[in-house]
Amino acid sequence: MPIQLLRLSLPQLQAQLADAALTAPAATLPPHVLQRAVDLLQAGGQPLWCAPCLMVRTLDGLVVGACGFKGPPRAGVVEIGYAVEPAHQGQGLAKAAVRALLAEARGSAEAPDVCAAISPDNAASLKVAQALGFRFTGWLVDAEGERLMCWRIASQS
Repeated sequence: MPIQLLRLSLPQLQAQLADAALTAPAATLPPHVLQRAVDLLQAGGQPLWCAPCLMVRTLDGLVVGACGFKGPPRAGVVEIGYAVEPAHQGQGLAKAAVRALLAEARGSAEAPDVCAAISPDNAASLKVAQALGFRFTGWLVDAEGERLMCWRIASQS
């Protein structure tokens, strides 16, 4: 199913962050993702690497998820994240979004490698990574103490 990635601007992110403080947070962009993006952009980060994208279904313009890079590349590696709203899972949307992110990374010499840190319990994300050619490279513990699997692919693949 075709999707389009709509990268959010700093003012859009700030507005969503303010709304999240007043109402229940939207599942598509959790407050911690919004805050990280705002902080990185305010510090001069490039929108490509720092601003998340909404995943918009081209058929009807419906927002079905979110994805993006989690910050600028470090040592030639950029990390991605993606989430599809529960009602729209199982339709190939995450795979389409990750393909689009890989294409964006290909356009930059800054990120020859792309990685995804995935919970071993997240079967759907593991399936996406494996289907697109990511290779398991080891384990890490994130800032919240969760043990995650590291999957990596050359952006030029």
